[in-house]
Amino acid sequence: MIISPAFTSSYTPIWYLTLILWILSELYLIYRDRNTTKQQDRGTRRYIGIAVITGMALSCFVGFNPVFRIQIDPDTIMGISIAIMWAGIIIRFLAILTLGRHFRTIIHIRDDHTIVKTGIYHYIRHPAYLGSIISAAGVTMIFQNILIPVIVVGVLIPAVLLRISYEEAALCDHLGSDYEEYMKETWRLIPLIY
Repeated sequence: MIISPAFTSSYTPIWYLTLILWILSELYLIYRDRNTTKQQDRGTRRYIGIAVITGMALSCFVGFNPVFRIQIDPDTIMGISIAIMWAGIIIRFLAILTLGRHFRTIIHIRDDHTIVKTGIYHYIRHPAYLGSIISAAGVTMIFQNILIPVIVVGVLIPAVLLRISYEEAALCDHLGSDYEEYMKETWRLIPLIY
């Protein structure tokens, strides 16, 4: 098996530790929400999981194609990968912390749901999804192949956008015109772009 040159980096243990912490934190959130009733996500959590697995599988097929290889020092590419992963983790963590007990890995609108406009939610409506997308892109940087982040993000974004559409519909149904007004005031996923 061909190993990415990035894995010869002295930062490799930090990369693995970051990846393990990210995966364990996501597994904890999924486990915590396993018995949540009144789910309104229409299976989109499963779609996102399938998208992640599909993106990673496609990465393995094209990951070592020398045509698209980026020739960068292993320590540099590993450092970039770790920095991007942590940027995504921090964005997602801030989103989760801001929502508190209302954050779920499934769409679940509670009776006491309110619109959160503080912190990162002052700028974008779905920072937790943005954080996940950024982290996934960061993980793929170690392949040193410009196609891989494009493939993973390209496979993940449609699943996330479907999830967002269901989530926003549920929030509009529950919160009405207040949420519709919030939608007009903020970006959906990426500040100044979308």
